[in-house]
Amino acid sequence: MRHIRDTLEIAFPKISDGGIYIIEDLHTAYWANYGGGFGAKANFFNYVRELIDDMHGWYHEGKVRHPIVSNSCTGLHLHDSICVLEKGQVHAPTHSRVQRG
Repeated sequence: MRHIRDTLEIAFPKISDGGIYIIEDLHTAYWANYGGGFGAKANFFNYVRELIDDMHGWYHEGKVRHPIVSNSCTGLHLHDSICVLEKGQVHAPTHSRVQRG
């Protein structure tokens, strides 16, 4: 599991804005003989959860844990055994109010 995270953190910053990074065969995150396991701390999906928390840092007081990825990750999509990360400029959310007539 560690090599998946390490490779992501090395390669993702090198991707151009608008690019995507795809990780496949993530069903192995649930297999102990691949360094993961259901409920195991090393399971890659725990790292994905931390990325999701980082991406939503505007809304909580926790610290950013993986800025090398989350500071330029604009989207994260999960499919069966696949994780897709979108690269781009991250912007603070804006709130606007529409006034009626």
